[in-house]
Parts: sequence; C-alpha cells; structure tokens
Amino acid sequence: MLNFFDEKTNFDKLNGEFGELRTKNFIQRYEVQFHQPNTTSGFSATLFYDKQKDEFIVGFRGTEGFWNIDTMQDITLSLNGNIQSSSLLEFLEQVNKIIKNKHKRIIFVGHSLGGYLAQMALIYCDIKYKDKLSFSPNEVYTFNSPSVYGWNFPNIA
Repeated sequence: MLNFFDEKTNFDKLNGEFGELRTKNFIQRYEVQFHQPNTTSGFSATLFYDKQKDEFIVGFRGTEGFWNIDTMQDITLSLNGNIQSSSLLEFLEQVNKIIKNKHKRIIFVGHSLGGYLAQMALIYCDIKYKDKLSFSPNEVYTFNSPSVYGWNFPNIA
C-alpha cells in the first residue's frame, strides 16, 4: 500500500483549509469570473475559468452549518420543493452572458445541496430554459447530494 504522507506533511493543514502554497497554486490556475454570494435563500455559486485546461467550472455551494436556511432548504428538497430555483436561474443567466460565444467546455460541481443545484442547473440548461440559456455543461459532478426526483418523483423543477 502506498504511503501518501511523509515527514513534510503538515497534518494541521489537512483540515480543509487552504494553506499558503495551495492558495498560490489555486490563484495561478483559476480566475473567478463571477461570484454570487449568499442570497436570502442561501444560494451561492461561483464561475471559475481554468487557465490550464481552458474551460469553465461552476461550483455550487453546499449546505452550511446545521440549523440555518440551508438546512431548511435540504428539508424542503426532501419534500419536493426548491426555494433556490429563482436564484439558480438568475445565476445561470449571468453565466450565460459571461461565457456566450466563448465555445469552451463547462463543468458543474457541487456537494450536498450544491450537488442538487448542479443537477438542477443541468436540467435548466438542457430542458427547462434551453431557449434562454445558450450553454450546457459537458460534465456534472455531485457528491453526497439528494436526487432531483425527491421522494415522490415529482415533475422536475
């Protein structure tokens, strides 16, 4: 079995925080094209441009903390609702303006609530608002997120 750690590994930095080197590498590779800070519904997402791969990446923020607007959103999702749908559409419309006519790959990614939003964004781009949005993701990655179908398999969005 390979040992991924050596004497130089700083275990204090393995807690998910960006250290100085990781931050430097990140800003050398990625440019923030558009960031939507938390809305009143708890929606937040960022459009990045990957300079190495010449592609766009949208990161959808997942659930923050426990008893807050995000937790309520998670509960609402499980009951087949989405209070962030209008914020998602507004964000995608801004992304559409930025990447229009750039002809580059775009990837959606999200964890938990963010993964659900990445799935919904795919549906918005490919089905629900196809005439309004001129792009579609080439790939979508979700991690530990609820299905867009919910428990009762409702009509999507």
